[in-house]
Amino acid sequence: MRHWQIEAKVGLFAAIILIIVAFSTIRISEGPLFFGGGYTVSVVVESALGIDNKTKVEIAGIRVGQIEGVRLAEDGRRAIVTIHIDRSDLRLPEGTKAVVRAKGFLGDTFVELVPGDSADHIAPGGTLAFGGVGGDVNMMISRFNEIADDMKVVSGVIREMIEAEDAPIRSTVANMEQFTKTMKDLVERNERNINRITENFAVLSEQLRSTVAEARRDAVESFSNVASITRKIDEGEGTVGRLINDESTVNKVNDTLDSVNEAIGGFRTLETELGYHSEFLGSTKDFKHYIHFDLWPRPDQAFLFEFVEDRSPSANRVTRTTTVTSGAATSTVTADTETVERNRFRVSAQLAKKLYDFTLRGGIIESRGGVGLDYDKGPVRLSASAFDFNTQQGNKPHLKLAGTVRVTPAIYLTGGADDPLNPNQKTDWFVGAGLRLRDDDIKSLLSAGGLGAALRR
Repeated sequence: MRHWQIEAKVGLFAAIILIIVAFSTIRISEGPLFFGGGYTVSVVVESALGIDNKTKVEIAGIRVGQIEGVRLAEDGRRAIVTIHIDRSDLRLPEGTKAVVRAKGFLGDTFVELVPGDSADHIAPGGTLAFGGVGGDVNMMISRFNEIADDMKVVSGVIREMIEAEDAPIRSTVANMEQFTKTMKDLVERNERNINRITENFAVLSEQLRSTVAEARRDAVESFSNVASITRKIDEGEGTVGRLINDESTVNKVNDTLDSVNEAIGGFRTLETELGYHSEFLGSTKDFKHYIHFDLWPRPDQAFLFEFVEDRSPSANRVTRTTTVTSGAATSTVTADTETVERNRFRVSAQLAKKLYDFTLRGGIIESRGGVGLDYDKGPVRLSASAFDFNTQQGNKPHLKLAGTVRVTPAIYLTGGADDPLNPNQKTDWFVGAGLRLRDDDIKSLLSAGGLGAALRR
């Protein structure tokens, strides 16, 4: 074979290889088969982040073109993206939107065209509407950056609130520390008094238990006797049995009982309250104890009884006149002395009338004549009592102001000021707690001791 024939075959073979490589490159890149085919359109986007030349353009997941160029808009704030559509016969309807998307969390950015519903088409060189960003990792990272900036600002504000000398948080923490220290010192100073209160409650509980046990035995015996008497009456034994079994006698007795019931009807709804509370006096560091016994024949009327044990009562002033004789001269000496009776026991007995949320009181208060006014609203009660109106030697009426908050229906906390008008002594501030039992509570307490079971038998 001649030399030129060999070279011709080699050249033909090389040309075929080049054609195959070019065709394969075009097919792999999914670009147009012939350069210069198709047409271009543009879209104005808020940000061209992740978009560059050769970025794919797809419709319904199928590539139909690529980004041909990206430039800054005239306003200097947005970007103009030029899109090359590879197929000339692919016409985009009016209203077609361009949406910037990303494939996967770390995938490439691409532009998806969402065709509109119009019958008219966008001419080559026209402008598409921007459909926003969907599934854009860059946008999500940008949002995270904005959130991080906001968190940085918030942490800075919090740091300033904590580090500043006059910061509210610093003041609050200091106040809490001071309050905790004060409460600790108060408990340590009054540990003996607190133990005394606990012991008093234990003694009271033991006494109540013994009282209930004795009452149970007496009640069992009494009800046995009543059952025996009732059986005899039912059988017609004795005078009472014969009278009860006689219809005429029964009718007369019933008439009499109706008259008696009408006379004493006001006491049918009698309610009883039994209570105890103790007050710690801030100035004298002593405790003042109260035992309450209230009777309510009607919801708006009451008889109030109270027994008070005061370890630090107000001093009593006594004027003493002494005549002194020295030789032929006689002189009179007048002296005022104060006496204080420790562990003084006093009694209160008052009549009360309730008007709406107010209760008027009057009678004997701590063994002195006095009056009082109470205001009840929900769990809060405000009280004012004035007594001991002896104003000799510069004294003022004894005034006591108290506030009470019910923690439970039976347990309450109290506090206030005692004798603030008296110029001869310092106002005594007090705090305390107490227990108040009504009819239902007393019945439950007696039932817990076993009296209820005995009554049922």
